[in-house]
Amino acid sequence: MKWQFVIIKKIKAKKQLVKNDLDNGWPRIAVTYSLSENDDNSIQNRSPMDAILADYNQQYGTNFHNNNEEIGWYNDDVAKRTARREAGYSHLDKDKEINIVIVVRRLLTGFDAPRLNTLFVDRIFENADLIQAYSRTNRLENNDYKREGQIITFRKPATTEENEKNAYALYGGEGSYAELVRPQYQDAMGDFKEVLHQLRTVAPNADAVDNLKGTQAKIDFVKTFRKLSNQLNSLAMYNDFSWQQMEKQLGLTENELQHYIGKFNRIKTEVLEHQNNDDANNELSNLDFSLSVGSTILVDYDYITGLIKSLIKLRPQYDSDEAQQENMSEYIQREAEVQEKINEYDKAGHPKQAALLREILKSIDDNQVAPKDVDAYIDGYRQNKINGLMQNFAQQWGLDTDMLARVANESNVDQDDFPHLQDLVNSGDLAVAAEAQNDGQLNIPFLYSAKAEDAIKQFIKIQLSEYQV
Repeated sequence: MKWQFVIIKKIKAKKQLVKNDLDNGWPRIAVTYSLSENDDNSIQNRSPMDAILADYNQQYGTNFHNNNEEIGWYNDDVAKRTARREAGYSHLDKDKEINIVIVVRRLLTGFDAPRLNTLFVDRIFENADLIQAYSRTNRLENNDYKREGQIITFRKPATTEENEKNAYALYGGEGSYAELVRPQYQDAMGDFKEVLHQLRTVAPNADAVDNLKGTQAKIDFVKTFRKLSNQLNSLAMYNDFSWQQMEKQLGLTENELQHYIGKFNRIKTEVLEHQNNDDANNELSNLDFSLSVGSTILVDYDYITGLIKSLIKLRPQYDSDEAQQENMSEYIQREAEVQEKINEYDKAGHPKQAALLREILKSIDDNQVAPKDVDAYIDGYRQNKINGLMQNFAQQWGLDTDMLARVANESNVDQDDFPHLQDLVNSGDLAVAAEAQNDGQLNIPFLYSAKAEDAIKQFIKIQLSEYQV
């Protein structure tokens, strides 16, 4: 146990040198270790374990003691806090999460943590033990963030590789090793370079997507960019990957990728808006528009609202205007950085959410919202925007707003599933809709039903989806 404790102390000593834009407190480390009551080594390990528990209790607000019963409780808490799947652990604040776990002869089986991305192995595994250990990383958390696991081994690389081949052949059949293990980084880079060339043949830069002529050109772009995105996500799993290297070797920057994503999403939105029209192109409408973006920092609504919250905490409170002006430089700089991220988000194909975020930031400043109230203020502002959209739409179609909200909340847009939609349409006031839209045909039940059903689906898919997070 002593060496594990030494590792934790060294990492903590150098923690201030680690820069993580998404989590200032990263990494948070825990040890899970089985102590036997009468084992001589366990007795020697108790002193370092006392210090480890004290550090853990302070970090996570727990109160575990160094005895066999409570060590079991502690190990259970470490496993649940790491997996983040059970109630009470699934939505932890970042400062209550665990990022790295040092494991000694535990969690080989029965530990299901889809967030687990990388396994560092400092022992020789064979056969079933190897498969069980490596399988800890194969649970998928979210296709945008984790599409595969990573294993880093430290002992006897030739022996380890041979054991891997034997284990895969034994449990997965011949050829499974080549299928499961990624190629060398340079080979993967070569494949990616070919796809990047294909993309730039279709659209030399992101702005060129706006000038694509004809349906086939858009189809080529969507297919090629999805292929590139998938390969880039796999490439980003390698330790050798960096955006600095990508820019130097291939001339591709992270900002350019975000810009391409925005153009991809614009085409997706166009397809959704016209997919029920008579002139809709079936081949384009039937394309797979799912996109995985784990290779880049996902600048999304949650990420930016997190930046806004951090910004407001910086806002100093001073006794005079003069003192405030003297100390506002950092706040102004950080606010400019937030605005830049909002602009990036706008370019990435989310203009309505970007506009909403600008409104929120301005409203928070104008109303001098206190840091403790920012969370509720942001959520309330967005919900008010959604409520306003639903009220306006409901008035246009003579619908009950609460029933419309129910259909919207329970719908699955990807599956084109809209529970209670027919009940909502049947409850509509035809006369109100006809007057609001100056369309006498809406007084005819079957015409109203057809038009209202289509309009409701499009409203949920296009307008409301822009504000769903």
